Amino acid sequence: MQTEKLLSTLLALREEQASLPDPHVLAESDEHVRHQYFTLLAMLLLSQSTLGAHQSRLFGLLLKAAGLADMQASILQAALDADEAKMREAIEAIKDEKAGATLLMDALVLARLDAVPS
Repeated sequence: MQTEKLLSTLLALREEQASLPDPHVLAESDEHVRHQYFTLLAMLLLSQSTLGAHQSRLFGLLLKAAGLADMQASILQAALDADEAKMREAIEAIKDEKAGATLLMDALVLARLDAVPS
């Protein structure tokens, strides 16, 4: 096996096996609520620019910890397509879960990752 292909395969396997140590706070919530939460989080992140490599990786790990690993593309697309009504819907969906502080923390950590040198 060529060295580049081997490294590429190892990196892909590493990403596949990577996970956060604990489930996300909303992991047990209804799938609709989790989807709305991460769509709102993506809206906040994408409001200024595109996701950096570190942000994208952690966002994927958060989705995996919430049981939504296979929905990253649809969540990011929903965030890009969102309007004020969709944002209100997302806020209402997560309000009952009292997830505001978690959303703020996730957004702050993800926003800071862009400033971290590779």
